[in-house]
Amino acid sequence: MFVGAGVDCQRGKLAEAMEVLAMMEGREYQQKFCRPRFRSYQPVICELLRRGEMDGVMQLWQHMKWHSIRPKESFLLDLIEGIANNHHASSRNSLTQLADHLLDGMSKTLIYPSAPTVKALVEGWNAKWTDVSEQGTCTTCGEMLQGTRLTPEDRARMRSSIVHIAAQNGARAVQRLSWFANWFCSLEDPPTAIIDGPNVGFMNQNFKGGGLSFTQARSSQSRAACYLISRVDWLAEHLNSKGERVLITMPWYYCKADNIPMRAGRRES
Repeated sequence: MFVGAGVDCQRGKLAEAMEVLAMMEGREYQQKFCRPRFRSYQPVICELLRRGEMDGVMQLWQHMKWHSIRPKESFLLDLIEGIANNHHASSRNSLTQLADHLLDGMSKTLIYPSAPTVKALVEGWNAKWTDVSEQGTCTTCGEMLQGTRLTPEDRARMRSSIVHIAAQNGARAVQRLSWFANWFCSLEDPPTAIIDGPNVGFMNQNFKGGGLSFTQARSSQSRAACYLISRVDWLAEHLNSKGERVLITMPWYYCKADNIPMRAGRRES
């Protein structure tokens, strides 16, 4: 059967190949013959990658995990390249979930990746210091940043993390979080977008334990180590123009000035 699926893909008959896979995944087929193999999925997923249909790739990748199918090294590399080439055509869920699954799959499958794979991965990255222009584009690649919605799973993970952090900081932090939650739930028109002020306002600052770069703060480019309220305002105005109801969260003393130089050390919230 897998040969038929592969031939269908080669002929551009993707729908027929998907039907073959669906039949092979059925309980009746598996009871009579066997469960689907890696070679059953590979030609179909490769065709989906060629067409840029990443939602379909994500779906079949999940099916492979359900059937405990271990992908080959070259196939994982093809998937990573496909994400890079087709991210514009991907929905937010497909792109982020598939990337997470690929990293997990590579860590379990490729304990010792081959030299060509390592070379391709290293040379495939384009990591540079970058910034966001006033037009909302990345100054490194020139692409427009895309706003995304949190999935229910994302919201659940965020809520769990916030509660965990509050618990680590003692009863008073938990009480304050409870007060905020009660106030938030009492709003007649709750916000549809929440801006985390420090994450937006701080530039080039993301150090372990909340620390800041003392070297940057003392350098001639001290603006790069500042909290810029104008950035927060710009994002809020942009979201408002899109019809969002915006809530900004940040420490009250950050509202005193637009450009606040920060000392080295831990940020107090």
